[in-house]
Amino acid sequence: MTDRFQWKRIEPVVRKVIHDWDPYHLLEIGAPDDEWDREILQIVGRVNRIASPADAARVISEVFTEAFHPEGFVMGDALK
Repeated sequence: MTDRFQWKRIEPVVRKVIHDWDPYHLLEIGAPDDEWDREILQIVGRVNRIASPADAARVISEVFTEAFHPEGFVMGDALK
């Protein structure tokens, strides 16, 4: 995604979703608000690959796998 206008519209939505989810409950235990910025920006950068809820799950999984679990990120990992 290269359009600045689109980026500015999409980034807050992705930020809210990830902050509401709060993988590993890091924000809940006092991590700074920018804790997930790297992952959020990567997801926004891949938003053009998202055309369905399944695509969104795949992109989020890819980003968190790259960041935390080279062997593969699964939703249950973040819920522990």
